[in-house]
Amino acid sequence: MGTEVSDCFPFVSIYPCKEQHSLWSRYAKFSAPLSKRVPALSGLALPLFQLMDAFLGRTKYNTFLGLEALHLRAWLPLNHRAFIAAIEQYYQVPQYVASTGDRRLIGVMDGIVESYAGERGFMGTHRCLLPKANTFRNKLLIAGIDKVYGFLEVVAKTGRTETNGNSGGGDNEGRPWEEVHRTLSDSMIERLDPFRTSISLKPHEMRGCFEECRFMSRIVGRDFIDADKDRTTGKVTVDLRNTGMTFGPGDRLAIMPLNSWKEVVKVAQVLGVVDRMDEKVPLEKADDWKRFSKHMSDVARNPKAGDFTLRDILRRGHLAPLTKETVMAVSP
Repeated sequence: MGTEVSDCFPFVSIYPCKEQHSLWSRYAKFSAPLSKRVPALSGLALPLFQLMDAFLGRTKYNTFLGLEALHLRAWLPLNHRAFIAAIEQYYQVPQYVASTGDRRLIGVMDGIVESYAGERGFMGTHRCLLPKANTFRNKLLIAGIDKVYGFLEVVAKTGRTETNGNSGGGDNEGRPWEEVHRTLSDSMIERLDPFRTSISLKPHEMRGCFEECRFMSRIVGRDFIDADKDRTTGKVTVDLRNTGMTFGPGDRLAIMPLNSWKEVVKVAQVLGVVDRMDEKVPLEKADDWKRFSKHMSDVARNPKAGDFTLRDILRRGHLAPLTKETVMAVSP
Protein backbone atom coordinates (compact mmCIF):
# COMPACT_ATOMS: atom_id res chain seq x y z
CA MET A 1 0.00 0.00 0.00
CA GLY A 2 2.73 2.43 0.98
CA THR A 3 4.62 1.95 -2.28
CA GLU A 4 1.57 2.22 -4.53
CA VAL A 5 -0.01 5.20 -2.79
CA SER A 6 3.26 7.11 -2.28
CA ASP A 7 4.20 6.81 -5.93
CA CYS A 8 0.85 7.76 -7.44
CA PHE A 9 1.36 11.56 -7.42
CA PRO A 10 4.44 11.79 -9.67
CA PHE A 11 2.54 10.05 -12.49
CA VAL A 12 0.25 13.04 -13.00
CA SER A 13 1.16 14.63 -16.34
CA ILE A 14 0.23 17.80 -18.22
CA TYR A 15 0.53 16.03 -21.58
CA PRO A 16 -2.80 15.06 -23.23
CA CYS A 17 -1.33 11.88 -24.72
CA LYS A 18 -0.68 10.44 -21.29
CA GLU A 19 -3.23 8.82 -19.02
CA GLN A 20 -4.61 11.34 -16.53
CA HIS A 21 -5.00 9.72 -13.14
CA SER A 22 -6.58 12.89 -11.74
CA LEU A 23 -8.68 13.89 -14.76
CA TRP A 24 -11.80 13.92 -12.62
CA SER A 25 -10.36 16.55 -10.30
CA ARG A 26 -10.10 19.07 -13.13
CA TYR A 27 -13.64 18.99 -14.38
CA ALA A 28 -15.97 17.23 -11.93
CA LYS A 29 -16.85 19.02 -8.70
CA PHE A 30 -17.03 15.84 -6.69
CA SER A 31 -15.94 17.67 -3.55
CA ALA A 32 -19.10 19.76 -3.46
CA PRO A 33 -21.67 18.25 -1.03
CA LEU A 34 -25.01 17.05 -2.37
CA SER A 35 -26.75 19.09 0.30
CA LYS A 36 -25.99 20.92 3.55
CA ARG A 37 -27.19 17.90 5.53
CA VAL A 38 -24.46 15.53 4.35
CA PRO A 39 -20.64 15.86 4.37
CA ALA A 40 -18.74 16.52 1.16
CA LEU A 41 -16.66 13.80 -0.40
CA SER A 42 -13.14 13.73 0.99
CA GLY A 43 -10.09 11.51 0.97
CA LEU A 44 -10.63 11.08 4.72
CA ALA A 45 -13.68 8.96 3.91
CA LEU A 46 -11.70 6.42 1.90
CA PRO A 47 -11.73 3.08 3.75
CA LEU A 48 -8.05 2.67 2.85
CA PHE A 49 -6.94 5.54 5.10
CA GLN A 50 -9.44 4.76 7.83
CA LEU A 51 -8.11 1.19 7.87
CA MET A 52 -4.46 2.25 7.92
CA ASP A 53 -5.09 4.55 10.87
CA ALA A 54 -6.71 1.67 12.74
CA PHE A 55 -3.98 -0.79 11.75
CA LEU A 56 -1.22 1.53 12.97
CA GLY A 57 -2.98 2.14 16.26
CA ARG A 58 -3.72 5.83 15.87
CA THR A 59 -4.98 7.06 19.23
CA LYS A 60 -5.26 10.83 18.77
CA TYR A 61 -7.96 12.48 16.65
CA ASN A 62 -7.81 15.95 18.19
CA THR A 63 -6.88 17.97 15.11
CA PHE A 64 -9.37 19.33 12.62
CA LEU A 65 -8.72 16.51 10.16
CA GLY A 66 -8.74 13.94 12.96
CA LEU A 67 -12.21 14.97 14.11
CA GLU A 68 -13.36 15.09 10.49
CA ALA A 69 -12.07 11.54 9.92
CA LEU A 70 -14.13 10.22 12.82
CA HIS A 71 -17.17 12.11 11.55
CA LEU A 72 -16.80 10.67 8.05
CA ARG A 73 -16.24 7.15 9.36
CA ALA A 74 -19.80 7.19 10.64
CA TRP A 75 -20.99 7.60 7.02
CA LEU A 76 -19.17 4.50 5.78
CA PRO A 77 -21.13 1.31 5.00
CA LEU A 78 -21.82 -0.82 8.06
CA ASN A 79 -19.56 -3.69 6.98
CA HIS A 80 -16.67 -1.26 6.45
CA ARG A 81 -17.12 0.22 9.90
CA ALA A 82 -17.32 -3.22 11.48
CA PHE A 83 -14.11 -4.36 9.79
CA ILE A 84 -12.20 -1.19 10.80
CA ALA A 85 -13.46 -1.51 14.38
CA ALA A 86 -12.34 -5.14 14.52
CA ILE A 87 -8.82 -4.20 13.41
CA GLU A 88 -8.76 -1.35 15.90
CA GLN A 89 -9.95 -3.37 18.89
CA TYR A 90 -8.76 -6.94 18.37
CA TYR A 91 -5.76 -6.86 16.03
CA GLN A 92 -3.37 -4.42 17.66
CA VAL A 93 -0.37 -5.15 15.46
CA PRO A 94 2.00 -2.37 16.66
CA GLN A 95 1.69 -3.51 20.28
CA TYR A 96 2.38 -7.10 19.27
CA VAL A 97 5.42 -6.11 17.21
CA ALA A 98 6.85 -4.08 20.09
CA SER A 99 6.29 -6.96 22.54
CA THR A 100 8.29 -9.42 20.42
CA GLY A 101 11.51 -7.41 20.68
CA ASP A 102 12.35 -8.67 17.18
CA ARG A 103 14.50 -5.93 15.61
CA ARG A 104 13.69 -7.06 12.09
CA LEU A 105 9.95 -7.04 12.71
CA ILE A 106 10.18 -3.68 14.46
CA GLY A 107 12.13 -2.31 11.49
CA VAL A 108 9.46 -3.52 9.06
CA MET A 109 6.77 -1.79 11.13
CA ASP A 110 8.81 1.42 11.21
CA GLY A 111 9.13 1.25 7.44
CA ILE A 112 5.35 0.91 7.09
CA VAL A 113 4.84 3.94 9.33
CA GLU A 114 7.29 6.03 7.31
CA SER A 115 5.74 4.95 4.00
CA TYR A 116 2.29 5.98 5.16
CA ALA A 117 2.71 8.90 7.58
CA GLY A 118 6.31 9.99 7.01
CA GLU A 119 7.53 13.13 5.30
CA ARG A 120 8.72 11.23 2.23
CA GLY A 121 5.83 8.79 2.32
CA PHE A 122 2.23 9.25 1.22
CA MET A 123 1.24 11.89 3.76
CA GLY A 124 4.27 14.09 3.13
CA THR A 125 3.88 13.88 -0.64
CA HIS A 126 0.17 14.56 -0.36
CA ARG A 127 0.75 17.66 1.75
CA CYS A 128 3.31 19.04 -0.67
CA LEU A 129 0.96 18.61 -3.62
CA LEU A 130 -2.20 20.12 -2.16
CA PRO A 131 -4.43 21.86 -3.17
CA LYS A 132 -5.98 19.78 -5.97
CA ALA A 133 -4.41 19.12 -9.34
CA ASN A 134 -4.08 21.88 -11.88
CA THR A 135 -1.76 22.63 -14.78
CA PHE A 136 0.70 24.73 -12.80
CA ARG A 137 1.11 22.08 -10.12
CA ASN A 138 1.56 19.35 -12.72
CA LYS A 139 4.40 21.33 -14.29
CA LEU A 140 6.08 21.37 -10.90
CA LEU A 141 5.76 17.60 -10.76
CA ILE A 142 7.34 17.18 -14.16
CA ALA A 143 10.20 19.43 -13.04
CA GLY A 144 10.76 17.13 -10.08
CA ILE A 145 10.04 19.76 -7.42
CA ASP A 146 8.88 18.15 -4.18
CA LYS A 147 9.06 21.08 -1.76
CA VAL A 148 6.26 23.09 -3.28
CA TYR A 149 5.13 24.93 -0.17
CA GLY A 150 6.36 28.15 -1.74
CA PHE A 151 4.02 27.55 -4.67
CA LEU A 152 0.91 26.77 -2.65
CA GLU A 153 -0.20 30.39 -2.75
CA VAL A 154 -0.30 30.41 -6.55
CA VAL A 155 -1.87 26.95 -6.64
CA ALA A 156 -4.59 27.94 -4.19
CA LYS A 157 -5.49 31.05 -6.17
CA THR A 158 -5.65 29.20 -9.50
CA GLY A 159 -7.46 26.05 -8.32
CA ARG A 160 -11.13 25.18 -8.39
CA THR A 161 -13.51 27.54 -6.62
CA GLU A 162 -15.27 24.70 -4.76
CA THR A 163 -12.99 22.42 -2.76
CA ASN A 164 -12.78 21.23 0.80
CA GLY A 165 -9.36 22.86 1.05
CA ASN A 166 -10.74 26.22 -0.13
CA SER A 167 -8.64 26.40 -3.29
CA GLY A 168 -9.29 29.70 -4.98
CA GLY A 169 -9.38 31.57 -1.69
CA GLY A 170 -7.70 34.96 -1.53
CA ASP A 171 -5.56 36.77 1.01
CA ASN A 172 -8.62 38.22 2.71
CA GLU A 173 -9.73 34.70 3.67
CA GLY A 174 -6.77 34.03 5.91
CA ARG A 175 -4.24 32.58 3.47
CA PRO A 176 -5.89 29.15 3.06
CA TRP A 177 -2.76 27.61 1.51
CA GLU A 178 -0.89 28.12 4.78
CA GLU A 179 -3.81 26.69 6.73
CA VAL A 180 -3.86 23.61 4.47
CA HIS A 181 -0.14 23.07 5.03
CA ARG A 182 -0.42 23.49 8.82
CA THR A 183 -3.52 21.32 9.14
CA LEU A 184 -2.01 18.44 7.19
CA SER A 185 1.22 18.67 9.20
CA ASP A 186 -0.73 18.43 12.45
CA SER A 187 -2.55 15.38 11.13
CA MET A 188 0.75 13.70 10.23
CA ILE A 189 2.09 14.32 13.73
CA GLU A 190 -0.97 12.64 15.24
CA ARG A 191 -0.30 9.55 13.15
CA LEU A 192 3.40 9.47 14.05
CA ASP A 193 2.82 10.10 17.74
CA PRO A 194 2.51 6.43 18.87
CA PHE A 195 5.89 5.65 17.31
CA ARG A 196 7.95 8.65 18.47
CA THR A 197 9.00 9.58 21.99
CA SER A 198 8.42 13.24 21.27
CA ILE A 199 7.93 15.31 18.12
CA SER A 200 9.18 18.88 18.38
CA LEU A 201 9.47 19.67 14.66
CA LYS A 202 6.95 19.96 11.89
CA PRO A 203 7.25 17.06 9.41
CA HIS A 204 8.69 19.21 6.61
CA GLU A 205 11.41 20.43 9.00
CA MET A 206 12.66 16.85 9.37
CA ARG A 207 13.79 16.65 5.76
CA GLY A 208 17.53 16.37 5.36
CA CYS A 209 18.29 15.95 9.07
CA PHE A 210 18.96 13.00 11.36
CA GLU A 211 15.22 12.53 11.98
CA GLU A 212 15.02 10.68 8.66
CA CYS A 213 17.61 8.07 9.65
CA ARG A 214 15.55 5.40 11.40
CA PHE A 215 17.76 2.31 11.00
CA MET A 216 21.08 1.34 12.57
CA SER A 217 23.60 -0.74 10.66
CA ARG A 218 27.32 -1.09 10.01
CA ILE A 219 29.65 -1.08 7.03
CA VAL A 220 31.18 -4.51 6.44
CA GLY A 221 33.20 -3.85 3.30
CA ARG A 222 34.87 -1.14 1.23
CA ASP A 223 36.35 -1.95 -2.18
CA PHE A 224 37.61 0.02 -5.18
CA ILE A 225 35.90 -1.14 -8.35
CA ASP A 226 37.79 0.79 -11.03
CA ALA A 227 41.27 1.93 -12.01
CA ASP A 228 40.36 5.40 -13.24
CA LYS A 229 43.15 7.92 -12.59
CA ASP A 230 40.83 10.93 -12.50
CA ARG A 231 38.27 9.62 -10.05
CA THR A 232 37.69 6.75 -7.69
CA THR A 233 34.55 4.64 -7.54
CA GLY A 234 34.03 2.49 -4.52
CA LYS A 235 31.72 -0.33 -3.54
CA VAL A 236 30.47 -0.05 0.03
CA THR A 237 28.71 -3.05 1.57
CA VAL A 238 26.24 -2.30 4.35
CA ASP A 239 24.95 -5.06 6.61
CA LEU A 240 21.13 -4.77 6.66
CA ARG A 241 20.42 -8.14 8.25
CA ASN A 242 17.76 -8.02 10.96
CA THR A 243 17.06 -4.33 10.34
CA GLY A 244 13.75 -4.85 8.54
CA MET A 245 14.77 -2.37 5.86
CA THR A 246 13.40 -3.09 2.40
CA PHE A 247 14.68 -1.58 -0.84
CA GLY A 248 14.60 -1.89 -4.59
CA PRO A 249 16.79 -1.00 -7.59
CA GLY A 250 17.35 2.76 -7.83
CA ASP A 251 16.61 3.51 -4.18
CA ARG A 252 18.86 6.03 -2.46
CA LEU A 253 20.40 5.51 0.95
CA ALA A 254 20.97 8.38 3.38
CA ILE A 255 23.83 7.73 5.78
CA MET A 256 24.76 9.70 8.88
CA PRO A 257 28.56 10.00 8.64
CA LEU A 258 30.98 9.95 11.56
CA ASN A 259 34.11 12.06 11.80
CA SER A 260 37.30 10.08 11.40
CA TRP A 261 39.24 9.21 14.55
CA LYS A 262 42.18 11.15 13.15
CA GLU A 263 40.15 14.36 12.98
CA VAL A 264 38.62 13.73 16.40
CA VAL A 265 42.06 13.37 18.00
CA LYS A 266 43.33 16.54 16.31
CA VAL A 267 40.39 18.59 17.59
CA ALA A 268 40.68 17.09 21.08
CA GLN A 269 44.36 18.04 21.20
CA VAL A 270 43.64 21.60 20.07
CA LEU A 271 40.95 21.95 22.72
CA GLY A 272 43.10 20.31 25.37
CA VAL A 273 40.44 17.74 26.28
CA VAL A 274 42.22 14.51 25.43
CA ASP A 275 41.97 13.34 29.06
CA ARG A 276 38.22 14.11 29.25
CA MET A 277 37.00 12.13 26.25
CA ASP A 278 34.96 9.68 28.36
CA GLU A 279 33.16 12.33 30.39
CA LYS A 280 29.38 12.45 29.94
CA VAL A 281 28.26 15.74 28.39
CA PRO A 282 25.13 17.47 29.80
CA LEU A 283 22.72 18.43 27.01
CA GLU A 284 20.16 20.52 28.89
CA LYS A 285 21.15 23.77 27.14
CA ALA A 286 21.67 22.27 23.67
CA ASP A 287 18.24 21.79 22.06
CA ASP A 288 19.53 20.17 18.86
CA TRP A 289 21.66 17.68 20.79
CA LYS A 290 18.77 16.92 23.15
CA ARG A 291 16.62 16.12 20.14
CA PHE A 292 19.37 13.96 18.67
CA SER A 293 19.77 12.17 21.99
CA LYS A 294 16.08 11.24 22.02
CA HIS A 295 16.31 10.18 18.40
CA MET A 296 19.21 7.81 19.10
CA SER A 297 17.36 6.31 22.06
CA ASP A 298 14.33 5.67 19.87
CA VAL A 299 16.25 4.15 16.97
CA ALA A 300 18.43 1.96 19.19
CA ARG A 301 15.47 1.04 21.41
CA ASN A 302 17.78 1.71 24.32
CA PRO A 303 17.54 4.77 26.61
CA LYS A 304 21.28 4.67 27.29
CA ALA A 305 22.02 5.16 23.60
CA GLY A 306 21.16 8.82 24.11
CA ASP A 307 23.89 9.35 26.73
CA PHE A 308 26.76 11.09 24.95
CA THR A 309 30.32 11.40 26.09
CA LEU A 310 32.69 14.03 24.76
CA ARG A 311 34.05 11.35 22.44
CA ASP A 312 30.55 10.83 20.97
CA ILE A 313 30.04 14.58 20.52
CA LEU A 314 33.29 15.00 18.60
CA ARG A 315 32.60 11.87 16.59
CA ARG A 316 29.14 12.93 15.49
CA GLY A 317 29.24 16.74 15.65
CA HIS A 318 30.10 19.28 12.98
CA LEU A 319 33.75 20.10 13.65
CA ALA A 320 34.29 22.99 11.28
CA PRO A 321 34.71 25.88 11.45
CA LEU A 322 36.50 25.78 14.79
CA THR A 323 36.25 29.43 15.80
CA LYS A 324 38.16 31.17 18.56
CA GLU A 325 34.92 31.68 20.50
CA THR A 326 34.19 27.95 20.40
CA VAL A 327 37.68 27.02 21.53
CA MET A 328 37.61 29.49 24.43
CA ALA A 329 34.15 28.29 25.51
CA VAL A 330 35.11 24.60 25.85
CA SER A 331 38.77 24.84 26.82
CA PRO A 332 39.58 24.23 30.52
